[in-house]
Amino acid sequence: MPEVIAQTVAYDLCCGCGVCAGMCPRQNLSMQRDARGQYRPFSREDCPSGCSVCRRVCPFSLAQTNETDLAREVFGAVPDLTWHGELGSYRQLWIGHVATGRFREQGASGGAATWLLHELLTSGLVDAVVCVRPTGIAGRLYEFCIVRDPEELATTSRSAYYPVELSAVLREVRERDGRYAITGLPCVCKAIRLAMGVDSRLSERIAFLLGLVCGHGVTAAFTDYLAVKAGLNPRTLWKWASRVKDPTVPAHNSAFRGADDTHEASIHWQPVVGPAWNARVFTPRACLFCDDVFAETADIALMDAWLDPYMQDWRGANIVIARNPRLGELIERAIQESRLDLCPLPVNRVIASQAGALSEKRKVHGYRLWLEQQAGRVVPTKRITSVKPRLLTRRLLEYQARVIGESHALADSIGDDAVAVARVDRLIGTYTRLGQRYAIVDRLRAKLQSAR
Repeated sequence: MPEVIAQTVAYDLCCGCGVCAGMCPRQNLSMQRDARGQYRPFSREDCPSGCSVCRRVCPFSLAQTNETDLAREVFGAVPDLTWHGELGSYRQLWIGHVATGRFREQGASGGAATWLLHELLTSGLVDAVVCVRPTGIAGRLYEFCIVRDPEELATTSRSAYYPVELSAVLREVRERDGRYAITGLPCVCKAIRLAMGVDSRLSERIAFLLGLVCGHGVTAAFTDYLAVKAGLNPRTLWKWASRVKDPTVPAHNSAFRGADDTHEASIHWQPVVGPAWNARVFTPRACLFCDDVFAETADIALMDAWLDPYMQDWRGANIVIARNPRLGELIERAIQESRLDLCPLPVNRVIASQAGALSEKRKVHGYRLWLEQQAGRVVPTKRITSVKPRLLTRRLLEYQARVIGESHALADSIGDDAVAVARVDRLIGTYTRLGQRYAIVDRLRAKLQSAR
């Protein structure tokens, strides 16, 4: 049995990135959707003993190199680099948006990610970029692709909130010469860095990694559920756009819009998407043990500017963390030429912009580790220290674990069974109410402690 299946998939720790399948020397692994709507590797035949490539490139392998050590291998010799316990490393920090073209209009936030990919292509710094695009195909709404024409990038500028895997694209990068830039979530960036250490062709060809800040992932059932809530048929859903800008609401309440074989419809972050996201319905278990918010192994990290007054502007804004000197120089030149409207941002403000994700991936994950270890379940070695939670926090996390487990069990029925959708609604509603009650208790406890 391939090691990644025996050691990662068997413990339900696969994030579905597909790097293991793209790197398999025998092409023995293929990425397929399971009943949950999550990609995972399947084996065509037994592997020869002694081959450990799949395990070595897996970001959730049980004893894998952590992001701090991996980032020091990559960026350790970069001058003027500051190391931060939560942010990772950085040379420059900016906030703002793209000032020219339609990048900001077409993007999910300030347009910086698509602008940067376009700039890399048109300047000749890379020959192609790897990013995610919509397919227009029901049941497989998004996919990783290789783009060589800058004009095609407009179709890749939206956030997906949908599972995608990298195996076929990674094989092409290994087989076809050229310089590539790859965009991905923190787990994808880490897996690619590990793969670059295994295959010298990748280390020569992958010029830049662009990391997208992530709270957690979701399976395809998450989109199916949202489609039902919007009045669409997920079985014939062929178009789904996340974070669509709406001039009538702030950026943090953007729309999710889709189309099935009969009509189009949309819903907003509040009151539908946000509670489902916070309750962690249809979340892969691997995401519960990820402690990388800021894509620490990427050359540059991009995120939404969840800070006032930026998040009140429906047009959106970005925060940018530059680690690679060449990318930093490219951005500084564009700022001087007024093509980017970016200004420096203090590190504490960057941290504040992702306070929710940091709390989940550092503090709360420590509680989850303790609960999982108490239950005797296998967890990967992470930078987080397990911490025993208070009683109310423990109860909330135990219920959240129930939400995740039961939503996965219902995933295959979401498109056909109104009872399954109603059950997910109840799980989300109960979790939301519990969270609100426990938050009130925490505030009262804090006031009592400060009064003493």
